[in-house]
Amino acid sequence: MTTKAGTGSSTHRHYKAAATRAVKDAFSAAGTDRADLVIAFASVAYPQEPLLATLRQLTHNAPLMGGSACGVIAAGDIIEENFFLSVMVIQSSEIRFSTAAATGLQHDPEATGQALASALSSTIDDDTKCLVSFADALTLNFTRFEQGLRQGLGRERPLPLFGGATGDDWKFVKTYQYHNDEVLSDAAVAFTISGEATLAHAVNHGCVVIGEKLTITRAEGNTIYEVDGEPALTVVNRYLNEDEQRDWGKVLNSVTLGFKADDDEDALFIRYMPTKDDATGTVTIPTEVDAGTQFWITRRDPQLISAGVTAIGEEVAKQLAGREPKFVLHFDCAGRGKVIFRDQEKQDLLHSLQQQVGPDAPWAGFYTYGEFGPLRETNCFHSYTLILLAVV
Repeated sequence: MTTKAGTGSSTHRHYKAAATRAVKDAFSAAGTDRADLVIAFASVAYPQEPLLATLRQLTHNAPLMGGSACGVIAAGDIIEENFFLSVMVIQSSEIRFSTAAATGLQHDPEATGQALASALSSTIDDDTKCLVSFADALTLNFTRFEQGLRQGLGRERPLPLFGGATGDDWKFVKTYQYHNDEVLSDAAVAFTISGEATLAHAVNHGCVVIGEKLTITRAEGNTIYEVDGEPALTVVNRYLNEDEQRDWGKVLNSVTLGFKADDDEDALFIRYMPTKDDATGTVTIPTEVDAGTQFWITRRDPQLISAGVTAIGEEVAKQLAGREPKFVLHFDCAGRGKVIFRDQEKQDLLHSLQQQVGPDAPWAGFYTYGEFGPLRETNCFHSYTLILLAVV
């Protein structure tokens, strides 16, 4: 019973050359010429359909999952350039993978989640360990999507959900999700991991609380109208400097909202505020929120982010207990990449993390517009967060 995995990447400007190099290196690293699953992340600068068709041909039409990104994270390398492609191939006699896709997130995210669950349900068994999903960040309502997914699977305890929201190189125009021969948008794709496998995983955001606990007193969907009886934007503005008040783009890269998943003070998950409305005094977050919910204003802190990467490595290494991962999946917020760290700083952090978790472990990931990962037994949407999943 063995599992072989490997990754390859390329920054070539031509999609065929990039795909050829990435796939060749991935198979070479895995020590095989066949795959049971291919995971691919790419820049939107490439023509998406021709790229996917080339990848399918080069990987002998193996099941393929993935999507567009703001950058890729591979074994020993981080790439945030105009053109990038990363490919992981996995061949295993001990792990099973099942894939599915569903569209319609914008119109009915709950139904999309249910359709995805329905497509996967017949392959889910007692030895199914988790779901990994990639979804369109621009149309995703995670709260409704996850609810539909959970209800569709009909399990007493939800399967742990990992993954991220696909990106488009900071354009915020259109993102893509890959499933076999299909290049989709407004969709969610997912695969299951079943069989002889154990999961080791951790979450860390690197944000610091800068204010007192606040309470949402009026909200509708993902729009926050009032906080402690005042317009939400009025309250948020108290924590912003003059530049941030003039330029909301600076807020996107620095100021966030922190919510608790449960009674553990350390189990904080982060939401960024993609939009504001000066006329109504409202702010929005990527998931739905109810009146009565308590939260804190938080700020990203580079030192905390760096320390958090080390903490993730220590936590996952502890769970691994000396075992070498079969492969590692890495989902990191685009706001934790080049907008905050120099290239060498990013590479050093990745190298340190890989040394902690598995120096020789096959490694694949991407910079997201939002991350999916469990806190305790609650599947959460995160912002400005790193999710690490090692499969043993």
